[in-house]
Amino acid sequence: MSELAELVPEFFWLAAFMVFIGYIVFGLIGSGAGYLVIPVVSHVWAMTFLMPVASALDLSAALAINRSSKRDLVRAELHRMIPMAFLGALAGVTLLVSLPRNALLVILGSAAIFFGMLTFADPVPRVSARPGWAYVAGFIGGACGALFGIGAPPYQIYLARRLTDKAQLRATVATVVFFSVGSRLFLFALAGLFLTKEFFTFVLLLPFGALGLWVGSRAHLAITRAQLGRAIGVVLLLAGGSLLWRVFQ
Repeated sequence: MSELAELVPEFFWLAAFMVFIGYIVFGLIGSGAGYLVIPVVSHVWAMTFLMPVASALDLSAALAINRSSKRDLVRAELHRMIPMAFLGALAGVTLLVSLPRNALLVILGSAAIFFGMLTFADPVPRVSARPGWAYVAGFIGGACGALFGIGAPPYQIYLARRLTDKAQLRATVATVVFFSVGSRLFLFALAGLFLTKEFFTFVLLLPFGALGLWVGSRAHLAITRAQLGRAIGVVLLLAGGSLLWRVFQ
């Protein structure tokens, strides 16, 4: 029993509370838990420990949404975005590692804040993005996910300007996140960063994430597409602030 107790990290209840709140957001829009969980919990847990645990939770949440919302997927968007997300992840762990990380964080954070304000002000865009932007969004999201652990903003920005149906938007974003985070977690496992303590912490946090996901999914059913757009705008603002916080902390 004492051996199991030693596997529970310090400040577990802080992490559990943030996971519950974060996965309310995930249930609402199909991504975004990390924007709340990672900036707060990284104050008490090392990023090398937190990132694999958070990735496993994201993977579980995305899988749950995918299983319950398959009929809402817009597969044409997935076919464009997912291969580019894999290429972006590969670039993130090879070519882009030599680039100035802080400069990239500032660019991505500033873009997320700009589009967050734009999305909040115009929650159901009247002008749709062209399909070709899917390849750009997929590549940038995959690269940023590999480099910084936050890759969903480009997916959200693009798909929010393509899909007017709120269920399609949530399901499609969650599915892109599933494939993107799945590849990242696989790399963590290969690197020996997802071992007994990380897995045990993930299992302990899973009920809190599941409860938050249920609350967020219920809220998703009750809101309009415009309200969902505003929620995405707020989450993009949080994402941008989170990225800039990493640079200037």
